[in-house]
Amino acid sequence: MVNSSTDLSKCSQLSISSIPGEYSDLFLTDVTRVLNMVEIYHLEITEENVFSSILVEIVDLLAELRSLKIHSLSLRVPEGLYVEKFDVFDLLEIPIQITKVYLKKMNEIEEIYFLMTLCPDLTYLKVDSINNMDIELFFRNILMNIPSKYNEHFRSMCIRIPTADDKMINKLEKMINVEKLLINYKIQRISECIYLQWN
Repeated sequence: MVNSSTDLSKCSQLSISSIPGEYSDLFLTDVTRVLNMVEIYHLEITEENVFSSILVEIVDLLAELRSLKIHSLSLRVPEGLYVEKFDVFDLLEIPIQITKVYLKKMNEIEEIYFLMTLCPDLTYLKVDSINNMDIELFFRNILMNIPSKYNEHFRSMCIRIPTADDKMINKLEKMINVEKLLINYKIQRISECIYLQWN
């Protein structure tokens, strides 16, 4: 189901609550019809475990998209789609300009790498659940991969950890400093969220 809202003083948003199992041409036609009426700057997909290939096809239709919010992502190839070597980024026809990504539930860290690759202009990432992954390992993996594989614009993260406390922040600071993952940064906890910003 596709819904769009427009307020001339605010950004236009497209909300997708369900995606047909077979990802029919009718669904793409619905999205394209909405695009004929309004430019979309924010996309929200509330369906769980949206296939990465489907996400790429939808995002590729939205040339003006600046932010993305998804419940969860699946890196599996959709059932019935047979290809020897499937690279979803081959589906892209336009440059992706998304700068903010909000992932409600991460199933595996590769989903974060996928989103960072999909969005080369990413500046801010928010994740509500890292699925019981060790928080130090999560930050280490992300910070070690930014300079070599992804973009130079990525400068801040917000990760929700229900068990976050000052001791956890101190451990993360020590890890970042000892391993020299960042030089100029600020890390803080506000309630259950850990915010990390760097230059």
